[in-house]
Amino acid sequence: MTVRNAVLTVLFAPCLLASKPRLISVADLHGDMDQTLKVLTGAGLIDPKTHAWIGGNAQLVQTGDITDRGSDADHIFQFFFKLAKQANRSGGRVVNLLGNHELMNIQNDLRYVTANDTAEFGGEQARREAWSTKGWLGQHVRQFPAAEVIDGVLFAHAGPLPEVWPKQGLCALNQEMQQAVAGDGQPGTQVLEEIVGDEGPVWTRVYSEDDDSHACAAVETVLAAANATRLVVGHTVQDQVRARCGGRIVLADTGMSWAYG
Repeated sequence: MTVRNAVLTVLFAPCLLASKPRLISVADLHGDMDQTLKVLTGAGLIDPKTHAWIGGNAQLVQTGDITDRGSDADHIFQFFFKLAKQANRSGGRVVNLLGNHELMNIQNDLRYVTANDTAEFGGEQARREAWSTKGWLGQHVRQFPAAEVIDGVLFAHAGPLPEVWPKQGLCALNQEMQQAVAGDGQPGTQVLEEIVGDEGPVWTRVYSEDDDSHACAAVETVLAAANATRLVVGHTVQDQVRARCGGRIVLADTGMSWAYG
């Protein structure tokens, strides 16, 4: 797996205009700080020595699953929060989206948490407090959007399906997700249960695994509703960044974490 395959620059025009901000997507990092730094350095977003933001007005979207499997989630989250402030001062932007593994930790489903990850937080109690509703991490993660549209590109971890896309649009989708994860991620209403369920925007495999007739029809409906032309997701590991449905769907999770071997 190469850095080139791990980074998706979402520009498909035949030439690039210097005045147009770069739009860059990075998928599942799963607790691998070394790969995180390599990927962002390779994309020209951070200084290779200081790791400070050098991306200017570029826009970086991390599509979820920073946590679990690896051992560096604590450091990666802190790094992204700091990077967002630095990017903002330069006219850039860093967006963190919610992934299913962030949701699992909110729900106290810790089956993919490693002993080393727990140790990096300072032990089980410290980790539990960090992920709580009042914790330094839990407060931030519960505000992560489920999806964002930037320059006509819809980003999500797994992708919203037409069945869960609210009539009120993207903001309503994100508001529903924030309501669903406000506490322990186990909401009591059907609408909110659906948004964190198996076919919700952080869990579904439709866009990566269903046949073209279903996946392409679904994405056309959602893209029209979102006023977007392309959906970029992570969640399901691919050998390399792969496009489906004439480029309408981009599958960007290349399993870059060392946890995948």
